[in-house]
Amino acid sequence: MFFSFLVILYSSLFTKGRSKSYAYRRFFKSQNRIGYRISPDARNLSYLKLEGRNQNLYVEDIETGKGKKITQLKEKSIIFYFWVSKDELIYYKETDPARRLSDIFIIDKDGNNERQLSNNEKSRIRVLDDQLMDDKYLLVSSNRRDSTVFDVYRLNVRNGEMEMAAKNPGNITDWTTDSEGKLRLATSSDGVNETLLYRESENEAFKPIVTNNFKNTLRPIAFAKNKLNIIYAISNVNRDKGALVEIDCKTGKEIKVLFGSETINITDAQYSRKNRKCPSLYMKPGKRKSIFWMIL
Repeated sequence: MFFSFLVILYSSLFTKGRSKSYAYRRFFKSQNRIGYRISPDARNLSYLKLEGRNQNLYVEDIETGKGKKITQLKEKSIIFYFWVSKDELIYYKETDPARRLSDIFIIDKDGNNERQLSNNEKSRIRVLDDQLMDDKYLLVSSNRRDSTVFDVYRLNVRNGEMEMAAKNPGNITDWTTDSEGKLRLATSSDGVNETLLYRESENEAFKPIVTNNFKNTLRPIAFAKNKLNIIYAISNVNRDKGALVEIDCKTGKEIKVLFGSETINITDAQYSRKNRKCPSLYMKPGKRKSIFWMIL
């Protein structure tokens, strides 16, 4: 985690055209700080601070080192959070640990304008994509219609309204959007096999393009830049190690290996919708060691 955070910090600052150095000890001054995140404009560092049995959210100016506590929770804890813009963060406040329920809030980086986006008393909501669309929509999944399946909704973070984007027939386990936030890829499962389903537009029905069993991994990351039917994916199909590849959704075939190695297992990748590129890969070169590799 330590090395991963340093690489993310370096990537955020360097790729913004502001190459600067900071002593790493500055970001790890206390063992009661966890969950470090860098704001999209690379100007602020956020983290969760343990305070007794609770966790609150702090934001620190990277340039000056000045920080501020922006949440004031006393009986509840923040279990997860992320930046949705350079000025706003969304966090999950735990409400029922036994039932794994939490309420979702949005708050400005200075601690102002906090408002609740969801109340998960009778249903659950999870964010599918942490990047805002049209500066107001988050793509989320929820079982509010049927407790046994998760449909997809567009959540308006400005007024809290939710509009269904896709109805889950019951076997969809994952969804992928294109660069415009349109739902064009889905993954279904029958408990043993996983099938990738694709459509060219939201007006069309999903069609299966490739099926793999539990021994193979083919996990979509994002749609490729300026390529309507091409996706980036992590795949170990017909190889011993996972690799970052391009898949043609019209045929279901792999067309290019973007990064792969016979000795390094690629397990994950991060995609920036704003820059339309994968800024980092997550690898496991050994049994214990994990590193990030930057694609600049």
